[in-house]
Amino acid sequence: TISVVPYPNEVNIKSGAFNACGAGFHYDADFDEATANVVKDFAKQLSLATGCENTVEDGNASKGFVFKMDPQMGKEAYRLTVTRKAVKVYASSLSGVNYAIQTLKQMLPVEIFGKAEAADADWTIQCAEINDAPRFGYRGMHMDVSRHFFNKDEVKRYLDIMEVHKLNTL
Repeated sequence: TISVVPYPNEVNIKSGAFNACGAGFHYDADFDEATANVVKDFAKQLSLATGCENTVEDGNASKGFVFKMDPQMGKEAYRLTVTRKAVKVYASSLSGVNYAIQTLKQMLPVEIFGKAEAADADWTIQCAEINDAPRFGYRGMHMDVSRHFFNKDEVKRYLDIMEVHKLNTL
């Protein structure tokens, strides 16, 4: 099994692993600027953590991380296909791409969430096929700001935690 929270709707584990260190990133030319930036941010974060440079470009490819639009999928749904040569991500919206990236981050070593290089970590992703979509449209957390003061950094940290767990309402 894979250790992902919340657990995806459908997971099919395969043999082998994809090496994420230095893999190229390719995204669909149909992506809007915000969606392309989410992919670029993930590539930048992976480069920092692994110590290997990950290139990012628009267009199609058969190797590396490949992000594609699939308008037939639900608004927040995504599909991941991880093979030894490529990680293919299919989604119809920014939310789907973002949730797929959160799943990929959880499949990588915990150092992906840090701000320092961890070149000695195992930067491979288990080969698998994952189909996922939120079970509920409204998924949120509450901050009790009437009884507790939260500074700007605490609120940002809270939002980051919400993103990792694929929550959509504060």
